Amino acid sequence: MLPFKNTLPLMFLLLFGASCSSVEVFTEKMEMPPVKEYQSFVLIPEFRNFQAYGSEFHDALLRDELTRKLEANGMELNRENPEMVIRYHTQLEPKEKESYNYNPFWGGGAMYNPMFYDPFFMNRAWDGPTQTRQYGWGQIILDFIDPQANKMIMRATAVGEVNSEKGKTKKIKKSVDKILDKFYNHVRDYRTMSR
Repeated sequence: MLPFKNTLPLMFLLLFGASCSSVEVFTEKMEMPPVKEYQSFVLIPEFRNFQAYGSEFHDALLRDELTRKLEANGMELNRENPEMVIRYHTQLEPKEKESYNYNPFWGGGAMYNPMFYDPFFMNRAWDGPTQTRQYGWGQIILDFIDPQANKMIMRATAVGEVNSEKGKTKKIKKSVDKILDKFYNHVRDYRTMSR
């Protein structure tokens, strides 16, 4: 067993990792399989004059990240006659979360002292005040569409907690990575099954 002082850095990393919200990706609305190897794409917003998270900067970042990753996978941006249309949309909903101030030490936060410990008062540790924290719940939605068939190959939605402008930037990059991983896995799985 590790000495307590050696476990402190590990405990800090675990607590810090748990406090950083992750990005989850969900897929839905697959109207057709990826029947061919798509070579070209175009990016369009779902609504006219729409900008990702209402920001010119974040809109450009989302488009740049998508373009860079798709081109790295062998696709080419083609605004005139694309084989695939990728339609994007974002949402940021205000949310709130309650947290309880749990204090396991009897005596209102004093250091634990076995002389003053009373098991009958332990339930009072839960009676502390609660705090409400405001945060944003961000969503990035990408529709992969075959324009010739006018059908959706896949819709992917990345969701996660967003608390700042810097957080939006990180979430966009992470969301693009995770969504494209899902998309290319979907393409690979279909090709494996259809052989």
